[in-house]
Amino acid sequence: MTKDEKLLKAWDQLVRTLSQKEGLSGDQAVAHVKKHFPELYELYKEAKKKKKVKASE
Repeated sequence: MTKDEKLLKAWDQLVRTLSQKEGLSGDQAVAHVKKHFPELYELYKEAKKKKKVKASE
């Protein structure tokens, strides 16, 4: 598993857990993480972009 794959998996787990614990929708959980941890959100976006490019090749 690559670093980006691990990051994407951890991101999904974080958003899912936050949604369940705080009663937020997925979009609300993402917005919450983006607001409080902007650096983490940027890493997530980069990893997702790389995965999308890799999948289209």
